[in-house]
Amino acid sequence: MQDFLLTSLQADLEISVLHRVQKLVERNYVDGHPHHHLPAARDTNYTPGSSVFFIVDFVDFMKLPPFLIHRILRDRHIVVQNIPQEDFSWSLDTFSRFGSLAHRREIQGMLPVDSLPSPSPHLYTSCSWAMPWGLQEGLAQDWNPEPVA
Repeated sequence: MQDFLLTSLQADLEISVLHRVQKLVERNYVDGHPHHHLPAARDTNYTPGSSVFFIVDFVDFMKLPPFLIHRILRDRHIVVQNIPQEDFSWSLDTFSRFGSLAHRREIQGMLPVDSLPSPSPHLYTSCSWAMPWGLQEGLAQDWNPEPVA
């Protein structure tokens, strides 16, 4: 029973925090819309107080001259939408575009972890994988790699 009460109190606290964060974010909306949904976000000329993102479709981005891209980047991040993509299904053919499947790969990343004590709010992760037994077709959920020596 005590665990249930603690879990319930924790849930109530988290919901309260979530609602406060949502109100803080929405306080900056204009007519119910975030700044990056307003027409100024698509304007190449920056207006102080507008979105920190410049939103542009891929076709239009490819037409922008380099000097204009540099000018936009002085004040904002660029978000390119509707980028054409090939079908990238799970297969050895598409997976091999990242490099040889027979060689060991090192992948590193950073995962935010709130439970770590300060000043280390991130957990640095690293993993290795390889297919030492050769290439095989299959589905992602069927892939069960053997340990790499």
